Amino acid sequence: RRVVVEVGELLAGVLDRPAGTPDHWRPCHGDLAPWNLRVARSGRVWVVDWEDSRFAPPGADELYSRLTAQITFGRPAVRAADRECVDWMTAMITARRSPDEPANSENTRLLAALDGLRRG
Repeated sequence: RRVVVEVGELLAGVLDRPAGTPDHWRPCHGDLAPWNLRVARSGRVWVVDWEDSRFAPPGADELYSRLTAQITFGRPAVRAADRECVDWMTAMITARRSPDEPANSENTRLLAALDGLRRG
């Protein structure tokens, strides 16, 4: 959670808000997954892979982080999320998904987890 807050604060100072972006949306990393985090010997967390940074519904980075941990490490299933955030993330992942991806791809598993959240 601390990393999500710090990333948002950092991006607020460098990302321009696109025209038409809802006022309540916040800057996010867009791909805050376990493979984009590094922990230095000092314990300091480094975040890499910033090309997906953008404005998104509040909670987008936290939801993506929890979902990727769920499908990668088998962490407990994510049980609740804001509907706007789920819909936004579904659209984002669908847009980047290749039609020939295998049934067990990361994107396919993320979309299945998001569908589960939508169904409640």
